[in-house]
Amino acid sequence: MSGQGSYFVDVIGFGQSVDIMPMVREALTQCVLRHDFSELEVAELVEMAVRGKRIPAATTDRIEGQMLWVLTRYVISRVQSEYRVGQIRDAVSNGSRTHVTLQSLGPDPLCDGALKLFGRWLRVDELLPFPLDGCECERCGCDYRTYTRRDAARAHPDWPDLTA
Repeated sequence: MSGQGSYFVDVIGFGQSVDIMPMVREALTQCVLRHDFSELEVAELVEMAVRGKRIPAATTDRIEGQMLWVLTRYVISRVQSEYRVGQIRDAVSNGSRTHVTLQSLGPDPLCDGALKLFGRWLRVDELLPFPLDGCECERCGCDYRTYTRRDAARAHPDWPDLTA
């Protein structure tokens, strides 16, 4: 790995670029697939993926199983979920939303990190960016869902109310 300093990309789409290089390093560290990508190459591929640009087959051939999305999705998911966690914290602090839960959108079983959070109301200090520790990122289908007090009482009347 080359030790590239920073690489700024607008992953969220609001014209605000963030340095993705720390997440690129995480993705490369977590990845168990054989590949020959440098940090800079992965950062450039994330930028291409975010912009919806076609990535040539010769590039995807450079990673085991042509599963390049394992690297790019990790980075994109981390940036987007960090942004989402901030949105949720703002909504809870201003009172527009009072309850948060983890929901699974995918067919795969939940990882250990998600199992600790699933099936109950979450405090805002428990919200972590995805992928969670122990998550097999290429299959992650987790997301946070917010509720108003009334919607929360209807959706999960048997769960203890953390705001009471």
